[in-house]
Amino acid sequence: MEAEQLEHLIQSYEAHFQDGRGFDRITEARKFASDVLSESIQAGGALTKVVDEAVEKAIIRTSQAIVRGEADAENSHDVFDQLVDLLDRQPRLGVRTSTSVEQQAYSTPIPIGYLAATLAGIDENTTVYEPT
Repeated sequence: MEAEQLEHLIQSYEAHFQDGRGFDRITEARKFASDVLSESIQAGGALTKVVDEAVEKAIIRTSQAIVRGEADAENSHDVFDQLVDLLDRQPRLGVRTSTSVEQQAYSTPIPIGYLAATLAGIDENTTVYEPT
């Protein structure tokens, strides 16, 4: 997939999540990608991990918008609640590559990351070392 197509897919997912919509199943997210790209996304095919990563990138961007205050959040509790809502609207991203299996790569759920950063006083001006 070319970089422009991937960015278009990520932006499409991002708009979908920012509109308050989500996906109950990964098959719905793959169908969405098929429609956006005008290309079939088959389970177990080469594009399945690309689709998962595009969904995850869109979730990160949407989360960043929520945390920056672009959504209607009055305080950190509202931000956390919005991040939990976003988590509830994302499909299970279960495609694993040999590299992700070997490295035991798992994404921290966004609300947990936000909570940890808030409790530790980490913001956009903080530099941290993440040892994993």
